[in-house]
This record gives sequence, structure tokens and C-alpha cells, in this order.
Amino acid sequence: MSIFALANTLKSARATFRDWGEYKRETGQWPLVSIAVHLANLVALAAITIWLISFSWKHNWSNARFVWTLILVLLPYFLLWCWIEDKVKLNEIRNRRRLASSKLNSPKAKIAR
Repeated sequence: MSIFALANTLKSARATFRDWGEYKRETGQWPLVSIAVHLANLVALAAITIWLISFSWKHNWSNARFVWTLILVLLPYFLLWCWIEDKVKLNEIRNRRRLASSKLNSPKAKIAR
């Protein structure tokens, strides 16, 4: 993993944490589905990687075979992850808008105007 890939990963994680905080400030609740999906992704990615390393170690794979297998396994996983992440993000945006509009239409908001 290059230093640029690591920096990109950390930047993406910071942006995700910032989005969660913004969601909490706007709606008053944490985006639990998004948090659960990200945690599940982390656990699944670690499990796949550890299993693949141990499997390749037991069967004496060459480095090239391990790398190609890793690419073939992780490419579909990352495509699936991107699709799931997009669906969760859209759901989060819909919930944010719905909760924001319900706050604007609440009786307390009408009295304050």
C-alpha cells in the first residue's frame, strides 16, 4: 500500500466521521445504518484478508498467485461495497431531508416564526 493510498483512505474516513457528526447535529440522532454498514465492511474485509493469507500460507502459494487471487476476490467485494455505500448514503440523505422538513413543520417551529 502506498503512502498516497493510505492518505486517501484516512481522508475518506475523516469525511465519513464528519458526515456522521453533521447528520447528528441536523437530526438529533446518529446514522446507525451507515455506522453498522461501515463496521460490517471493516470486519468482512479483515476476515477475508486474514483467511486468504492463512489459506495461501497453508498451500504454499507464490506471491504472484496470492496477489492475483487477492485482486480477483477483492475487486467484486469492493464493487459490491461501493454499491451498498451509495444506497446507504442515499437513504441517509432522504432521512435527513425528511427529519429536517418535519422539524420545520412542527408546532414549535410555527410558534417561533
